[in-house]
Amino acid sequence: MDKLKVGIIGTHYSGKTALCHQIVGILRSEGLLIDYVREAARNSYYLASGEFSYAMQLDILNRQISEELEILRTSEYVICDRT
Repeated sequence: MDKLKVGIIGTHYSGKTALCHQIVGILRSEGLLIDYVREAARNSYYLASGEFSYAMQLDILNRQISEELEILRTSEYVICDRT
């Protein structure tokens, strides 16, 4: 089974998350196995604490990659909010 990842990028408050949800909804209604990865920075302890460092960047990158790989185990397609 081929896998496909689509990443949506853009500036803050440009509608990336809304677009991701729309795409997932449309493609699920077509019968595709698709899932969505939230923006990893939203769940970062470092970012929430206000710490902007190399450790924060590694934490965000690790979370993003881990979530994408986990979703790709069960889905053919993944839509990523800021990849």
